[in-house]
Amino acid sequence: MTVQTQSSTASSTIAYFQIFRIYHAPGHLDDCRPLFNNSRQRIPLTIEALARDRYGRKVDMSAADLASMELIEVTSSGNPVGEPLPYDVGYEDLTGWSSYRDPGLFVYDETVVRQLSFDDPNTPNTPNTIVDVHQGVDAVEVDKIHLWVATGDSTRKIFAAKFHEHISTCYEGATGRITLEPKEMNKALVTFDHPEKLVYQLGNSGEETWWRMYHYYISAHTVHGQVPLRYIDMRGLWWDSGEEYKAEYSFCLAAHSGETSPTANDLPEKLGINGAHPLKTYPIRNPPFVNPQAGKVIVFMCLSPFNIHFYNGSKRASPVMERLGDITDLYGNVYGFNFRYARGYEQEPRRALKFERT
Repeated sequence: MTVQTQSSTASSTIAYFQIFRIYHAPGHLDDCRPLFNNSRQRIPLTIEALARDRYGRKVDMSAADLASMELIEVTSSGNPVGEPLPYDVGYEDLTGWSSYRDPGLFVYDETVVRQLSFDDPNTPNTPNTIVDVHQGVDAVEVDKIHLWVATGDSTRKIFAAKFHEHISTCYEGATGRITLEPKEMNKALVTFDHPEKLVYQLGNSGEETWWRMYHYYISAHTVHGQVPLRYIDMRGLWWDSGEEYKAEYSFCLAAHSGETSPTANDLPEKLGINGAHPLKTYPIRNPPFVNPQAGKVIVFMCLSPFNIHFYNGSKRASPVMERLGDITDLYGNVYGFNFRYARGYEQEPRRALKFERT
């Protein structure tokens, strides 16, 4: 989707740009920066402009002028290729490149990109010249706008800033461009663990079985340290199985990093004996003793000796033994998982939930 911006009020009076540049880090021009090609991670860029009229006077660029700035691919010689990048393409639809007016939901960290890509993490940055970005010009004079770029592509590209017929490479040569290099995530470098913790149980000390709740705090690691996780999607996994009036029922729900309540996707409308008791009768919506942890996602697993079944409305829900899902890290990379119940849970009721990478 392309966002239509207001027409410029300054373009007709601009004779030339004294400064027209694009960069990721101030002072580093004509450089190459990596980003994950997961369509989610966005690298922040800055466009700076100092426009002059034919008398050499500064042309003030309005908010609408700056909002109409675009990115366009250029050749190594600085010549434009094709149309400017579209704005705000959703990550589900992004296979190429898109620019954005906000940073999105995920974090850009160049060090992590280099460490977790298939490339040698010790590969040095592309050499670039450290310069005074204002080159003797009062910084107050320079008009500036920030934007972000994401990609699902795998090919390195060079981009310039474009304002109507003006292209940044035409004014400052090499300093009016930036090279972005997509990096594929090497998921083999990431391992997961999920320590189990009994956080709640209900019953008398003389009873053999208890209403029990376990938490699985899922975390990801590499040789460089922990990879913060952000989202988990396992679509409201539940289970209702076993011999009538003898089976131990169980259910699982998930919560994103730092959340104290599970996601509500696909939850049965009722939970109770023959569907008589509403879901709120049991501590499902707000599980007790939840300790959200930054950088970890959580799965709640509850087991009970009672003959309680899941219902969708008045209809009894079919058993669900496993669900395909995924976990997304803070940088936008997605890891596929199969969340399933192990067979023989009666022999190992504390080990009924299994996590398998797909």
